[in-house]
Amino acid sequence: MKRTIPLVITFVCGLVLLAAHFSPYTHRWGEATMIWFDILASIAFLLGGGNLLKVHLKKVFAQQAGWAYSLVTVIAFLVTLWIGLVKWGVPPAGHLEHYGESFAHLPLEDFPFTYSVPGQLPEKPGSLLPASVRGQLSQADGQLLFRGWLLPNQKADLFAYQPTLSWRCLVERLAEAAQPPPKFRGKLAYYPEPQALAFRGSMTPDERTELEAMSASASWRKAVAALYEAGQRQTEVVAPSAPERFTPQRARTISPTLDYEPTSRTLRIRGPMSLSERQALLAQFPLARPKPSQHPGSRAVSQHSLPPTAEVQLNQAQQEPPASPDQPRAFADPYLADLWKGLQQRGPLTPKQADVFENFWERSWTIEQLLETIRLAGLGEPTEKTACQMLAEQQQGATEIQPLGPRQPDQTLSPEQESVIRAWASGPSLYLEDLLEQLAKASGGQTPSFIQTALQNFFRQVPTEAQARKDLCVALVRAGPLNEQQRDFLLAAYRDEWAWRKAVGQLFRQAHQVKYPWSGQYNAPGSPFWWIYEYIFKPLAATMFALLAFYVASAAFRAFRAKNLEAALLLGTAFIILLGRTAAGTLLTGWLPDWLGWLRVEELTVLIMSIFNTAGTRAIMIGIALGIVATSLKIILGMDRSYLGGGEK
Repeated sequence: MKRTIPLVITFVCGLVLLAAHFSPYTHRWGEATMIWFDILASIAFLLGGGNLLKVHLKKVFAQQAGWAYSLVTVIAFLVTLWIGLVKWGVPPAGHLEHYGESFAHLPLEDFPFTYSVPGQLPEKPGSLLPASVRGQLSQADGQLLFRGWLLPNQKADLFAYQPTLSWRCLVERLAEAAQPPPKFRGKLAYYPEPQALAFRGSMTPDERTELEAMSASASWRKAVAALYEAGQRQTEVVAPSAPERFTPQRARTISPTLDYEPTSRTLRIRGPMSLSERQALLAQFPLARPKPSQHPGSRAVSQHSLPPTAEVQLNQAQQEPPASPDQPRAFADPYLADLWKGLQQRGPLTPKQADVFENFWERSWTIEQLLETIRLAGLGEPTEKTACQMLAEQQQGATEIQPLGPRQPDQTLSPEQESVIRAWASGPSLYLEDLLEQLAKASGGQTPSFIQTALQNFFRQVPTEAQARKDLCVALVRAGPLNEQQRDFLLAAYRDEWAWRKAVGQLFRQAHQVKYPWSGQYNAPGSPFWWIYEYIFKPLAATMFALLAFYVASAAFRAFRAKNLEAALLLGTAFIILLGRTAAGTLLTGWLPDWLGWLRVEELTVLIMSIFNTAGTRAIMIGIALGIVATSLKIILGMDRSYLGGGEK
């Protein structure tokens, strides 16, 4: 009986997995079977781990031959198991964390607010409500009741639960009703899964008083008090170098919870830091300059705007050979001229480096790209109708209901705004906040939202001036050596920016309240488990395979003896493959002309690996597949019972 039951389980699981592989109707059966397989595999791993400890501990206590290796194995097993299970030092998963928010525990049954709208749950026999709202949504006396505040993901789940307009309209009315007070929308939220009340930013005393007055529940007041205390926690770091224009006033402009002391170089925040505040702190450096209108590498001057004499001079200049690197190079852009002069004063550049310097700025952004981005952002898009609007059209007898409404009017960039952008781009330092202030003045006090959004999206992809100079330094080093003075000249600003970014990131992490400490991957980069794998396991594995290389070489010497035709073919093929993987093969046959290029060792290596080796590999894989099918059928049909521990009977 103890062999019959495993045989029946294997037979049934095999049939289910085969059916799930070939038939889409049984796909869920296969998923359920794989879940049970994972459970059994986990139990098998536990039994295997226990057996490993039993065998090696017995060897250690008896001090048999090789007991020291067993002791090392047991210690490594226990340490790795403990670090992997408890996820020691693993950072939480970023997509699950709520940055800029503080959490306070509040059970769902203690949440004091319940909202209702007239309506009924749709009748779906055998179907449960979405898991995200199952404990909050109910119905009574013709009313749809919801305890808590409806989150966007909960609204989307309810939309997908029943795709009718009447139900979606009901969900929209419920989502509009089940919201925090208007003053706290965007700040206050309730998450049912961790059963936590959340507040974004730092709560003021007046806000605490208003929230406590919303309900007399002791649990509610306790949660509000905990959120207030979490929002008052001070976090500070020392910033070695602050941006040139960063002042305490600018810090408070970004957020009233931020503060900066120039004397002690202390950056401080009250409560958690949001992603927008972090981004605003990082964006305190001048942006990279646009592509120059003309310099000796681009010839970007339009001839249509030149007088005849100037056009002739330009054509003659383009026909003349380029200036030698010893001659001074003229740059129309003052920034490039000063940068070139500063490099030349600290040491000469090679001709290749001079060409790299000129061509490097061809990759920069242009004014026309920026203006086109703003124009595209101003194009009006059709408005999306709500489910209630489409339901009203249906009730009025409309036969074809369109989900999109009339298109919004286009918004254009005025000539004054365009001139402001062009003048700003030609200035000495490019700060985005300066451009927004100038556009606000040109627009009558406030920058249009489409321009502001387009600018932020565009310059999010543009590096800072310091980053551009660092990239230039890397490009020049690839073209030739730079002395220490030249590298310091190009990298000084980037070092300061990097130190500031590091300080802001440290402040962001220290001010954050971790919501899901075990949500990260056990092998996340930087974790202890990752460190053990990268710096202990992989070097040991590499050492083992390096030792095996000597055994492989010895075995190859014994096997590759050209005693017959097959051995000679094997020896010649192996020799070509090994030689083609090294630089020696390229040097030995690199002198062959192009019409005999197929005889070069590297080309022969590709030919053998892509044709002959692929054909042999496919034949082996076909044989393996047939063997797997035959073995699987024998196990499923009970013809092979060796896995039960005792032959075929």
